[in-house]
Amino acid sequence: MWRLVVLALAAFVAQTCEYLPISVMPAIRDNLALSESAVGSLVTGYAWIAALTATPLTMLTITWDRKALFLILLAVIATAGATGAIAPDYGLLAVSRVLMALAHGVFWAMLAVLGIRLAPHIPRARVLSTVFAGTSLAGVAGVPLAALIGQIAGWRWAFAIFALVAVALAITGLLALPRTPSGHTASKPIHFLGSHRLRAVVAATAIVVAGHFCSYTYIVPLLQQAVGAQTAFVPVLLFVFGAAGAIGAFLSGWARLSATHLAIVATIGIAISQAMSGLAEGPYGLAPILALWGASTAALVVGLQGAAIESVPDNADMASALYVAAFNLGIGGGAVIGGLLTMIAPSAALLWIGAALTATGLVPLIVGRPAPGGMDARQEGV
Repeated sequence: MWRLVVLALAAFVAQTCEYLPISVMPAIRDNLALSESAVGSLVTGYAWIAALTATPLTMLTITWDRKALFLILLAVIATAGATGAIAPDYGLLAVSRVLMALAHGVFWAMLAVLGIRLAPHIPRARVLSTVFAGTSLAGVAGVPLAALIGQIAGWRWAFAIFALVAVALAITGLLALPRTPSGHTASKPIHFLGSHRLRAVVAATAIVVAGHFCSYTYIVPLLQQAVGAQTAFVPVLLFVFGAAGAIGAFLSGWARLSATHLAIVATIGIAISQAMSGLAEGPYGLAPILALWGASTAALVVGLQGAAIESVPDNADMASALYVAAFNLGIGGGAVIGGLLTMIAPSAALLWIGAALTATGLVPLIVGRPAPGGMDARQEGV
């Protein structure tokens, strides 16, 4: 289990670094004299690059030892974070995001599968919920802490501190993790595109994540507007989102639901919370809604990743890579939609249109779910 904790902490660092522009958006905007949509494009461009490179780079590194790959990717994340911290202008900051995005797709594609291989005696759903608890921890501690650092010391310190954390974690992984051969050879054929269920999971992932990030990319300015002069509540509300996510990730590992059914329930929860956020006012009205949103988002990741891996278990790395590509396609698409809406519509439109798009993702999830007695059904409760 302690090896899974190392992976969970790596997920925490990677997730926090990915969302740094969201966490410190107002500080970057003011320091570099940018618009919110320009800062949002740091998330959008990152996502497009990760989406385009996740599958080919995973194929390129499919034969590499998993521990070595894990350490290399953390080193790239640290280097990118340090570069962003010293960037004098938007150009170098964008370059740092490109570098991190190249590592991103491979990192998330291999992390869940590595966790399953390091703990074969633990049920798959619990392995995934443990590893992805790190992403929830990023919401609980990473994103609010980065936002707080941005307010107190400036956004550059947020980038620098989390780059140092990535270095520390790489050293920990070097000492704590065993060598883990990939299990693939250069001559071994890789077949994974013929699965109808995988295609359905990939489509649902892109749609639901786009709906979520249509709103979440701009969550800090949305919260600032909702709470008015009470801006000190913004880090607290981000903490509520993340804490609920940690609880949702934990419960996902113990829920007696198949991976697909878990993803369906989570999608409904996200859509409802987005729609309700557009109506809520003040920090106390927003807190329970953000709790539902955070818990549902964490459960969605566990459900979709599990469904992708189960759809083609013999090629779990590549199935995971396609899932990661779709996830980042959704992030980029959602950020673009949200950016356009910030220019032409009231802020509440980001939440309501996001909710409608999220709900649309239920269609491929329901249509593509396995028949009773299929692989997904057999994984129920595992």
